[in-house]
Amino acid sequence: MSAGRARLLVLGAGGQIGGEVMARAAAAGLTAQAPERPYDIADAKATEAIMAAARPAAVINAAAFTAVDRAEHEPERAFAVNAQGAAHVAAACARYGAALLHLSTDYVFGEAATPRHEDDPIAPLNVYGASKAAGELAVRAILARHLIVRTSGVFGPRGRNFVGAILAAAAQGRPLRVVEDEVTCPTPAGQVAEVVLRMARRLAENGEAPWGTYHYCAKGPVSWFAFARTALDDYSRLTGRQPSLTAVTAAAYGAAARRPNHAVLDCTRIGRVWNIAQRSWRDDLAATVAAIAGEQEGR
Repeated sequence: MSAGRARLLVLGAGGQIGGEVMARAAAAGLTAQAPERPYDIADAKATEAIMAAARPAAVINAAAFTAVDRAEHEPERAFAVNAQGAAHVAAACARYGAALLHLSTDYVFGEAATPRHEDDPIAPLNVYGASKAAGELAVRAILARHLIVRTSGVFGPRGRNFVGAILAAAAQGRPLRVVEDEVTCPTPAGQVAEVVLRMARRLAENGEAPWGTYHYCAKGPVSWFAFARTALDDYSRLTGRQPSLTAVTAAAYGAAARRPNHAVLDCTRIGRVWNIAQRSWRDDLAATVAAIAGEQEGR
């Protein structure tokens, strides 16, 4: 794979991370392409046709079923996309000699009081996490030349995410209830995009990489309530609106999907192997809030 050639294929380019990859690829010295039309990675024939046409040297798979609560009611769909879909992509990469950079989630893990390492046992608490864990297993079984990047709490101005949801509610004047007893590491989609593009750049230059599984999340574990409070404070300064925010327990909130109460990833390995350091989510959050507030005001 040589930099500057359109042989980096991005699946899920319409989503949060995929969109950021497409927007930032040129700055990373890479030319990325996406399928001409939206397609379903659960469709093996469609994946085969796209790979046959593109003949990429590397694929970034950012396509996923990410509706965590809805997955509890649609497990077949979640597994079709996140497990079988990942297997289809890995198999096509194997046939056409492409490397695969596959995105996964902290929700493959269960409860833990300490940050999770890449080799810790997986024990997903919900359907979404189980489907992504199955996708990881499929990628590892099918394709040796893979990089799996687990991340957490992805947010940004593109696509559907926690920040966009609470700001939409704030704009409508709806009171907000946010869980205070679950801790995560919110991670800007742009930061994840930069990580996978850095990996892709190394592949472009060397043709090889230290294959395997890595963790990347932004620095600064925080409860969902505290994260929401910070976002809404930024929003209030920009708009003058003062949304109502109430802290609740996960049990009182009653989400369909159970989440870990301490979902924090240890990112030591990616720092040691790739020299990729964690960055704070704070500045990216302010920029995301400003972008969404600007869209709401029609700016």
